Amino acid sequence: MLRIAIALVALAACGQPGRSTLPVPPAPPLFASIPADTPYVVASFQAVPLEYWQKIQAAVAPIVERAMVERPQSPVVAAIAAELAGKWNAAGLASLGINPSPRFAVYGLGLEPVVARVEIADEQALLATIQRIASRAGLTLPPQHTLGGRGYWRFDSGDGTMVIALADKQLVVAYGKPARIDATLPLVLGAEKPARNMADGSQLAAVIERDGMGPEMVGYVDTRKLVDEIGAAFGPAPADCMAAIDQLAGRVPGIAVGYREISARRLVGGVVVELAPDLRRALASAKRDVPGLDAVLAGDPVFAMGGGMSLDAMRALGQRAAEAIAGVGEVCHAPVRKLHEIADRLAEKLPAPLDQITGGAMAVEALDMAGDKPRAFDGFSLVAAGSAPALYAELVRELPMLGKLGIAADGTLHEIAAPFPLPFPLQLYAGVGPHALVIAAGPRSHDIAQRALAGHAAKAPLFVASYDYPRLFALAAALSPVGSETDAFTRMLGRATMTMDIDDRGLAIWSDIELR
Repeated sequence: MLRIAIALVALAACGQPGRSTLPVPPAPPLFASIPADTPYVVASFQAVPLEYWQKIQAAVAPIVERAMVERPQSPVVAAIAAELAGKWNAAGLASLGINPSPRFAVYGLGLEPVVARVEIADEQALLATIQRIASRAGLTLPPQHTLGGRGYWRFDSGDGTMVIALADKQLVVAYGKPARIDATLPLVLGAEKPARNMADGSQLAAVIERDGMGPEMVGYVDTRKLVDEIGAAFGPAPADCMAAIDQLAGRVPGIAVGYREISARRLVGGVVVELAPDLRRALASAKRDVPGLDAVLAGDPVFAMGGGMSLDAMRALGQRAAEAIAGVGEVCHAPVRKLHEIADRLAEKLPAPLDQITGGAMAVEALDMAGDKPRAFDGFSLVAAGSAPALYAELVRELPMLGKLGIAADGTLHEIAAPFPLPFPLQLYAGVGPHALVIAAGPRSHDIAQRALAGHAAKAPLFVASYDYPRLFALAAALSPVGSETDAFTRMLGRATMTMDIDDRGLAIWSDIELR
């Protein structure tokens, strides 16, 4: 299960690829159903390659099959699996009425209903497939309703209503409150189009070109529109309250999401949180260089991470955020005592030695196992500071035992004795340079530590991580053996990297996962 958990985290994760330079394909017809003023949308100009889905299916199928044997699923799930068996190819999917290379859109008609549209190959063929699935599962489909000559199923449950329709070579699914479904049903079914819509694709094309997304999946959240829709959903609020909320939302005016590449070789995706210029500058000013980080990431670690940021500067930013949110709460007569308490605590300067820390890095270069027991280790850890000798002196005052390890703040790496018994022989090294305090074990990490102590600071993002999934899976398997049905899935993933940094729009988070 541990290997499966790691794999699922990998697929959910989303280095910055830079701005897109490829031409944006024409918008598909389903874009004409997306209102131009929607507060959120995720859509595709270009279908995800069928080869990608085939790779995922081949890797996941053994896991799903075992799960269904051990814990039988619902009859519907079993019926769907039976219909798809042996048909994960263009001809097989088309025979079911499914478009093997579909484009899609998910968006809101206001805050709700949430609408999903997916291109299909043949409405009648897909309807027949749905009927066969229902028959296999021992279910009887309810009669269809009609509106404007379009048939649809409606399912009411409590405070929510779901509508499913096949129209215009699209599968349409919408969910929302019954009153909102009733009010927007012609738009949901495509019998009407929004007066202002995204038919030309320009709004999403702008996100692709501006934020380095790709045509397979791109979207955004308009924060101000979303806040306005939420306010309307919960009833009218005083004008001064709405103005304060709108001003706060304007500090983070939008969020862009998408993938730069979805292929049988790589998954590259990201999120860009747009920030007001002064917030962007403040966050950028908190960044610091980190000695040795470039050497950590240039190697071939099992796992490595690091980043450069002043903890004290981040504390000040947190204080500003808490005060801003509390200010809006006061205008809107909401309880904000806790927020003020948080702001007051953040206003206090960080205690020594935390106030001197400007970043860090760590890496596991190698970890050899004998069964479920480690037998050799190569790793590295670094704490960066404006003055590493001053930081070390403060640490020794707080933890006198450190002073007994034989570490001198002389910019030299010293071999030290382990402060506690270890289950295997291990050479340990530690040193204090001008801007780094390091500890290392093993020959590869020894060289990284030497470079860090030399004081050559490398440009560092706010956070970066790199991990080798094959070796992580091997370690997980040694600690928690699982069946061979996960082998195809674990072999599919290679090295992954994730970065979080400031760009000219705001906070950018990018992930790159190798698929093998």
